[in-house]
Amino acid sequence: MMQEIRDRLDGEIVRAVHIERCEYDDEVDDPPHFVERMVLETDNVAVEVTVDADTDELIVQCGEKGGFDLKPNAQSHRFPELLDKYIIGVWFAVNQKGYFDLFALGVDEFLPNVIISCQASSLYIRLAGAAIK
Repeated sequence: MMQEIRDRLDGEIVRAVHIERCEYDDEVDDPPHFVERMVLETDNVAVEVTVDADTDELIVQCGEKGGFDLKPNAQSHRFPELLDKYIIGVWFAVNQKGYFDLFALGVDEFLPNVIISCQASSLYIRLAGAAIK
């Protein structure tokens, strides 16, 4: 499954980023914390990232653009600095205990500059690197 996601995302252009905050997150923070779900869309592909509440592992699924229903509270077009940029690299990381808890994208460069990790059953989304300005 990971290789399929890498293959489908490679060279795609980010067109939209949607996030859904956890119900108990009433703060307007940037980057947002306590994210329950993120959907990134390209011209052809959508990637959904969520957290398994039992294991705190990431669940990454790939589908067709528009293939994931968004909740009414979804915030669309977050992270405008990612829009219209190419996905150059895709990483999946497993920690020392064997849990998949980090997913990263290289946007406009072959360095992981979009880092999605999970903590306390929530997604944490961090942007880093020279391409993200």
